[in-house]
Amino acid sequence: FYKISEFFLNFRSDKIIFSTDLLKEYLSNKIKKKCEFNYTLKNIKLKKKVSKNNDFIIYYRKHQNKLNLFPYKFIKKLILKKYKVIVVGDKLRINFVKNLGYINNKTLNKIQSKSKFTLASNENIYSFFTLECIENNVKIIIDKKHKYKVKDFKKNFLVLNLKNFKNFKKLKL
Repeated sequence: FYKISEFFLNFRSDKIIFSTDLLKEYLSNKIKKKCEFNYTLKNIKLKKKVSKNNDFIIYYRKHQNKLNLFPYKFIKKLILKKYKVIVVGDKLRINFVKNLGYINNKTLNKIQSKSKFTLASNENIYSFFTLECIENNVKIIIDKKHKYKVKDFKKNFLVLNLKNFKNFKKLKL
């Protein structure tokens, strides 16, 4: 399907805009010359820093493709270490997390601005949620095996081994 789509892109004379660079590796050099990648990252405007009283805000979506990728054990370790964890989206069934469910964007931005860390989704570290976290000065934690995906806003990311993470001192709260 990539090649079929690329065939049709050859007929476009205008600049081709991609929100991320996830498909870049599948495109020919000829097409890449006509493309602008990471368009959504160019529109990020960092907001003023405010006092942060939430340790973690996590977007959780119960989806078949994401169930094996989600770091449940890491979140349980956070709870054991007495970190305050807020979850938005679907209900995360882990004791002592605060589930807010689905909330409007204005409320979400307010909570993000008061949060110190979040966890990025492994399949797309530049999701809308993480882009909003970048704008709200939230540090984004990603697993070390996905470090290569961080190309922009590097200072906003914290790379950790989420499976065997023991050194909580890296989380400077």
